[in-house]
Amino acid sequence: MNDERPEKTTVVLPLDMTPRSAAILPIAKTIIRLADATPCIVQTEWPMASIPDLKEKFPSLKTLLKHAIIAPLQGDPAEGIVRVASEWRSLCIVMAMREGKKMPDTGLDHVAEGVLREMPCPVVLVPPEREPTPWRIRQVVLPQDGTPETARALGPAITLAGRTEAGLLVLHVSGAHTAPPREPGTLTAPQYVDQPQHEWPAWGQEFLERVRSLSGERVKGGIRMFMAQGEPGPEIVRFTRSHGADLIVLSWHGNLAPRCALTLRYVLQYAPCPILVLPESRD
Repeated sequence: MNDERPEKTTVVLPLDMTPRSAAILPIAKTIIRLADATPCIVQTEWPMASIPDLKEKFPSLKTLLKHAIIAPLQGDPAEGIVRVASEWRSLCIVMAMREGKKMPDTGLDHVAEGVLREMPCPVVLVPPEREPTPWRIRQVVLPQDGTPETARALGPAITLAGRTEAGLLVLHVSGAHTAPPREPGTLTAPQYVDQPQHEWPAWGQEFLERVRSLSGERVKGGIRMFMAQGEPGPEIVRFTRSHGADLIVLSWHGNLAPRCALTLRYVLQYAPCPILVLPESRD
């Protein structure tokens, strides 16, 4: 591979010879097709497998390899994945959550957690137990709690739903760990959630109008709003399961210190579908 970095959209795929790589390929293929992107494959184990061995292990990889960039791994796997994604200005990284031992509290292995801590672009994390079957985005869950952090995911989620003709399910969760908004312009949920008949309809309409103004994408699958009370993490997982959703979109401030990112930690542990984690803007 030469050292030039052409102006192209890439999606980074960390691969090894374990079953978790089979789980991410259908998700990666869908994202690459939607974005008209070039796959950038990083092998994360030594010795690296040959291309013929990869094709034999993962027959569905053959089509991706036709136009793929093969990026050599240098040093620690997590650092190498982040480096490749930065050098190739990648649209996102698609990787499995874990293989083998989980890291405490997150449900990730050390490679996935390392990438998440330093991610230079969005990361799609795939549960390794997922069957390697075709993946289509039909329902997208967008959790909201009225804070600026979750509001940052509105634009990307609307764009994604519009391009995939998926339905966007906006879930407002009111719980013990919901922080009050600190930035101007954030639209918070009604305060008296025990009396939704008085406040919820008007607020919901105002919120939908705000959402539709954020993007020129037409969401053919529609935008629906739901409200839940309780701990955000369990409510998001329960809602996702009950609606058979295909993707959860979460914005994250980047801090995995103890007692931080409680919702993200829970969703990573128990999510039944892939999770798109959006990093905080570094502008």
